[in-house]
Amino acid sequence: MGVEDIRRTIELIRRARSGRTVVLVEHNMGVVAELADQVIVLQQGASSHRAATRPFARTRPSSPRTSGRRMPSPVLEVEGLSARYGEAQALRDVSLHVGQGELVTLVGRNGAGKTTLLRCVMGSTGKATGRFA
Repeated sequence: MGVEDIRRTIELIRRARSGRTVVLVEHNMGVVAELADQVIVLQQGASSHRAATRPFARTRPSSPRTSGRRMPSPVLEVEGLSARYGEAQALRDVSLHVGQGELVTLVGRNGAGKTTLLRCVMGSTGKATGRFA
């Protein structure tokens, strides 16, 4: 995608978001910085880092950003998610908390577990353990 295409895509996501909760998988860190309230980094199937992307926002390791306002009502909570593909461990003890209206971005190298995490949340893989709410 060219620079103008990226700008248009960012604007479309902003307009579509309008109070909706969004979980995004993205590799372009400029896009992540423009859009995300929270970033979760996956490495080898485990969440290794979690951070708020807005200046001065503070995040506890397992909670959504508050940025001086009330904690958003949770719309997705995942605790201790683990998944396998045969002998390969795809996810290990991943937790994810997404509040109403937040845009959370999953980042990581190819094979880090981003797509598997989304498939588990959508229920399209039956080989996962953990708690969903």
